[in-house]
Amino acid sequence: MKTTSSIFLLLAFAVLAGPALSASPAVAKDKYEWQAGKWVKAATPAEGTPAGELALVGDHFEAGRHGKAIKAAKKFKKRYPFDANYEEVCLLAGKAEMARDRHWQAFEWFERQLDHFPAGKHCDEALKLEYEVADAFLGGEKRVTLGVFKLNATDEALEILMRIAEHAPGTELAAKSLLRIADHYYLTDKWVEAVNAYDIFLQLFPRSARSGYAAGQAAQAAWASFEGIRFDETPLLEAEQRLKSFIESYPAEARKIGARQTLQQITAARAQKLFETARLYERVGKPASAAFYYKQIIASYPGTQWAKDASLAVAVFSQAHTDRPPPVVKKPGETRAGKPVRPDMPDRATPAAKDKDSVAPVKGGKQK
Repeated sequence: MKTTSSIFLLLAFAVLAGPALSASPAVAKDKYEWQAGKWVKAATPAEGTPAGELALVGDHFEAGRHGKAIKAAKKFKKRYPFDANYEEVCLLAGKAEMARDRHWQAFEWFERQLDHFPAGKHCDEALKLEYEVADAFLGGEKRVTLGVFKLNATDEALEILMRIAEHAPGTELAAKSLLRIADHYYLTDKWVEAVNAYDIFLQLFPRSARSGYAAGQAAQAAWASFEGIRFDETPLLEAEQRLKSFIESYPAEARKIGARQTLQQITAARAQKLFETARLYERVGKPASAAFYYKQIIASYPGTQWAKDASLAVAVFSQAHTDRPPPVVKKPGETRAGKPVRPDMPDRATPAAKDKDSVAPVKGGKQK
């Protein structure tokens, strides 16, 4: 009986004491450091020191008080701009800005960190976070300006990616950033810019596992930049050369994207462009020039529909030449119509000779 009463008393105490215990302030977690082969409790940073101010920024961030963390970071910046702890302060402030969807402000903190500590221990993390900022901008995230205005930040995203490649040349993150730039241009139909961006990636990372992908994308972008048969065929020639090289260097990748089928389309487009040139000469009455281009199509692009059409056009030309009546040769003493010419009458087809006695007109209308 006593035991039962004790249990009820304990439960009642727990219910009554629970709110009071939960209302008590959270106790900060102890930090430990590895010293002399064992973990020891780290000394609590004193307020008013760089380490203490850093701890304050970190406490605000961990507790989700991102605005206070940023405010404390700005305070640290004014007091200790050259202290080693400033690197971590910048990193925490940038993370806090990202948590508030202020990506551009976050980027500014990360860039400040990289400028002050280009080889710092948190450098790699800052660069990865910068990539996340750029990727968010390219995904449609807006840049917050003056606290209320939201602006498109595509150009800023591309600039950030280029900065990442400059900060970490030759790294996997740099390759990822350059490829992201090229893919953005490709997905937004900016073909010339895409070709250039893929070429930069291939020049800097020729042995990358993504080099085959980049080469194929560059070839397809060159093909897509061709505006039509009435325009310059330079993009066609470039795309053709790129695809041939791509098929030879990356046969597996080429099969995945149907590179040979694309090459056939380019061949047909070049044949069509020549065919239209021949038709133009035919319309302006230059059959010899038209026949020259028709025969060039037959020789250069056999097996295409345009070669068949060109063969038919050449056959029509040959038939027309065969059915044409022979030219009439004018005999001596005949006019062009074949009639005899009277000795005392000049041929009308030739201008009559001037009379020797005719007098040339004189200025003023008078004759001598």
